[in-house]
Amino acid sequence: AECPVKQQFVFRPRIDKHGAIASEQVDKQFASNVLGYHFMMKVFEPCFSSDISLDDNGTKTKPTHIVNVASNWAGNLDFNDLHFKLRSYDNDTAYRQSKQCDRMLSKIWSERLDGLALVSAC
Repeated sequence: AECPVKQQFVFRPRIDKHGAIASEQVDKQFASNVLGYHFMMKVFEPCFSSDISLDDNGTKTKPTHIVNVASNWAGNLDFNDLHFKLRSYDNDTAYRQSKQCDRMLSKIWSERLDGLALVSAC
């Protein structure tokens, strides 16, 4: 696949009959905080290179560094109810579990992109 930076990238969301982006009932915190990171890494994955560069001290470094912003407040992840269908919605809990997913997603992408990019969550 060609790097999307070198070509026009077009996002075409599905629009429902009310003019809103169709979401399949995905929690908005989860959609923006987790899926947003995932889709951006997926889109730009072809841009990552295995070329090694040297920093100012002559140390070899990976050319791509990806930092996902998580939180020290991450936690309360409930895989059985990610989108609050079984429990009442709580904004703080939604935020915390989305940030826990960010940490986990960063680990998965770090393994997937080993040799191409340094992925971390802070």
